[in-house]
This record gives sequence, C-alpha cells and structure tokens, in this order.
Amino acid sequence: MDPEPLAVEASPVFERIHPEDLPRVRESIVLSAQHLSTWNCEYRVTLPDLGERWLMGGSEPERLPDGSTLWHGYLVDITDKHQLTDARCCMRNGFVWPSSRPASVPLRLICAPGSI
Repeated sequence: MDPEPLAVEASPVFERIHPEDLPRVRESIVLSAQHLSTWNCEYRVTLPDLGERWLMGGSEPERLPDGSTLWHGYLVDITDKHQLTDARCCMRNGFVWPSSRPASVPLRLICAPGSI
C-alpha cells in the first residue's frame, strides 16, 4: 500500500484487519488518542498475496494543532512467532512428533480446535 493516501484515509488498512480483531484494534487506537499514550497491539491481517498474517505495532501519538492525532511508529510481521507458540502449545497438549519422519521431510502441525 502506498503510505501517502493512507495519511488522509486509513480505511483500506482497517479493511485488512481480521474481523475478530478489528474491535480490539479500534478500541486501542481510540484510547491511545484520548490519553496520548503509547499504542501497542498484536492483531491479524489478511493480505492479498500472503493470506493471514500476525502484526505487532507500536507508536507514539502526537496531537496536531488542528486537534487530529498523528502516530509515529512501526509494524512488524510476527506470524512466525505465533506459529512457534502454537506448535509449543500443541506439544504440551499431547502432540507427538512422529519418529519415523525423515529430517528432510517438512512437518506441518495441525492442532485441534480448543487445544491452543
């Protein structure tokens, strides 16, 4: 996404946030703006070429003379971190690594709903 138009209209960004995470993300932004407090949030987005990804964002708000709020910060893709956390949880909940699997064969973890 081109950042220039997003400075004026951010709705394309919000359209990519996972529907289950959107209310929490919106609330965190509102609170950050109201209190001029640091914004930190982890949430999922759906990207056209990559599918569902986890992002972590952090930024500092600045109140502008016209009363609007400008945030200075970053977004980081933390999908790998979430996948590792899910895998550890599966192992703690009884997932057994197949010993017959050669090391050269990738292993894909699929956890039952509610096991994470």
